[in-house]
Amino acid sequence: MDKIIAELPKGPLDKLVISLREYQGHPFVDLRLHFLVDDEQWHPTKKGITVSPSQWEEFVNAVGEVQAHLPRETPSRKATKR
Repeated sequence: MDKIIAELPKGPLDKLVISLREYQGHPFVDLRLHFLVDDEQWHPTKKGITVSPSQWEEFVNAVGEVQAHLPRETPSRKATKR
């Protein structure tokens, strides 16, 4: 069930990957930094979080709350959706 939802560039050598994953038959949302190495492959880091479906709604609500407090800006980098 692993499916990449979006990739948000952070810099030339790293990006944030948002994906749907499955572990022991249970679905999760994973937000994780990935980095580019010499073999030109992207590799995940330990930096990230995994959110269960029961936590997802609270997470989305918290993100909405954060969004309400941020100043409006034109995004300089756009997410790549898959």
